[in-house]
Amino acid sequence: MTSRAMPTTPMEAFFKSIPPTALRVLCSPRTLATVAQHLPFDCAAVLRYRSLPPLACVARDPVRRIGYTSFRGYYRSIKMGVRFPYESLLERDAMIVHDFHPWVRRFVAQPVTLLYKREGRRRRYTPDLLVEPYEARPFFLEVRPHERTPGRLGPLLPHIQEAVVAFGCEHHFMDEHTIRAEPFFGNCRRARRAARFLGDDHLLRLGEALDRFPPPVDLGDLCWAVGQDDALEQVLGLVALGILSMRIDEDIRCGMVVFKGSNW
Repeated sequence: MTSRAMPTTPMEAFFKSIPPTALRVLCSPRTLATVAQHLPFDCAAVLRYRSLPPLACVARDPVRRIGYTSFRGYYRSIKMGVRFPYESLLERDAMIVHDFHPWVRRFVAQPVTLLYKREGRRRRYTPDLLVEPYEARPFFLEVRPHERTPGRLGPLLPHIQEAVVAFGCEHHFMDEHTIRAEPFFGNCRRARRAARFLGDDHLLRLGEALDRFPPPVDLGDLCWAVGQDDALEQVLGLVALGILSMRIDEDIRCGMVVFKGSNW
């Protein structure tokens, strides 16, 4: 039985335009091999994250020109393995949430400029994010403060909606109340910080602890097996990299169950 390639959709084409992250090992091959031999999990996710220097190449040129007056910075996405530009801290925080949300397969910032007509004139609209969930229809996301939603886009929404439907997606707004909802947002930031300081010595201790208490395991037991004051931060670092998985949409406490992640 021969398989036929599915036709490439516009959304699929945009995601394929994002180059894969080059794996740059920041330690010697001998050290890396020694560490990997003692780990019960795959360390490829660790290498992918370490290969993202602060000035890594941009995922793709942003569709919307970012001027010096509005430019804020770049967000280094763990899930996508590239960095995206953002114009506001709320946009950055939205990418943090989508980086950790278990329902989100992938996302891209400033994906495309949609063309629509209003009063006989052709106009442009560039959404902030294109998000593809695992089990739902892809959607464009507009990130705006609550008091500015929908703001000036209000009269344009019917026309924008037509262009969005033609693209094969949906359109949604997200404000700060949804993006920065606790405890999920705070836990995402905490896990992301922990991944930055995850060294080879931490990986070895975590590997030994996971050999003694393989997932699923109680969070308290795993931290006790690690035996260090920052054991919880080390575990959260592996959660951020997708090696381990646990619920971070509630307050973190002993008794929570830690599972194998998608990158185990």
